[in-house]
Amino acid sequence: MAAPHVYFSRQMLKAKYKDPKTNEYRDYEHSRATGKDGKPLLMYRILLPSANHRNFQFEKDVNGIDINSRKAYIQVPRDAVHDTKIAQKKVMYMDCETSTWTVYFESQRLRDADGHPIFTPDGKNQFDKPVPVKLNRKQMAEIFDTKLIREKKKVVTVEKDVKKTTQKELTKEINKNVEHKQKKSDPDLER
Repeated sequence: MAAPHVYFSRQMLKAKYKDPKTNEYRDYEHSRATGKDGKPLLMYRILLPSANHRNFQFEKDVNGIDINSRKAYIQVPRDAVHDTKIAQKKVMYMDCETSTWTVYFESQRLRDADGHPIFTPDGKNQFDKPVPVKLNRKQMAEIFDTKLIREKKKVVTVEKDVKKTTQKELTKEINKNVEHKQKKSDPDLER
């Protein structure tokens, strides 16, 4: 059986970020997990559709922050994201029924009642910290507005076989018709 999957546009996929210290673009890496080669696991950030483009809506987090209006993303290993034949689309296969994804939200600068930014004693900006949310497979399908489709490989191969035999039969019929017309037009071929 094929795994359920989610389609999303290439514009929603972020592979690199700009390092503020060196101004170089770097790959997103997992903070703890490593690959077979011992290097950090390379990740993609997939941006979630905005609140008015998805069926699933987030509630306020435990700090009272309205996370539904924030930019949100999930981090996915690069191996889980594949190209598709559909133009400008990528696909992420959701392999496990019990899989959960952590949705992270963009922080915003804290402001006082007058709208002025709040600074720390050493002069740095202060940011709020929205709490990440865990989502299951069905909730992810609601966010990306897709159906969880499970296809049986046997059914697909049977359909392919039927199409092939149908094409062969059509070719045979066309060849018979051509031969029959040639026989009618040229009486010497019958002898």
